[in-house]
Amino acid sequence: GNFGGVNAAGIRRVADRFIVQRHLSLTGSSAEAAVRDKLLGQTEALFNDFAGAGLGSSMSALFSSFSALSSLPNDPTTRSTVLQRAETLSTQIRTTANQIGDYRAELFGQARDVVNDINSKIDSIAALNDRINEATAAGHEAADLKDRRDALLIELTQKVEVRAYE
Repeated sequence: GNFGGVNAAGIRRVADRFIVQRHLSLTGSSAEAAVRDKLLGQTEALFNDFAGAGLGSSMSALFSSFSALSSLPNDPTTRSTVLQRAETLSTQIRTTANQIGDYRAELFGQARDVVNDINSKIDSIAALNDRINEATAAGHEAADLKDRRDALLIELTQKVEVRAYE
C-alpha cells in the first residue's frame, strides 16, 4: 500500500534456522522440566514427610512404640499406644492409596487433553505448510503464514519435543 509517499511492496521474513531450531529445543526442555517439577511436587505432597505428618513419620512412631512395648510388655498404656499408632499408619496408607488413584485418573485425563491439543496443533501446522508451499510456488513470501506456523510450533514444544526442518 501507499503510506505518505512510501510504497510498501511487501514484507520479507528473515529468520536464522539454527536459532529457530535451538529456540524450539530449549522451549521444549524448559516445558518438560516445569511439568516434571510440578508432578514431583504433587507426588511429594501425597506423602507429606517434610511436614512430619506423612507415612515415614507414622512408621517411625509405630516402630518407636514397638520398641517401648518390648521394654514394658505388660503396660496397658504402651499397648494402647502401639494400637493407636498402627491404626494411624493404616489410615494414612488407605488415604494415600486413594489419593494416588485420584491423581492417576487426573493425569490420564490431562494426558488425553494434551494429546487432543497436540493433534489439533499438528493439523493446523500441516494446513499452514500447505498454504506456505502454495504461496511460495506462486512467488509470494508468505511471511505471515510462516510466523503463524512458528507460533504454533512454539506452543507445540510446550507439550511435546519438536524437531522442525525446512
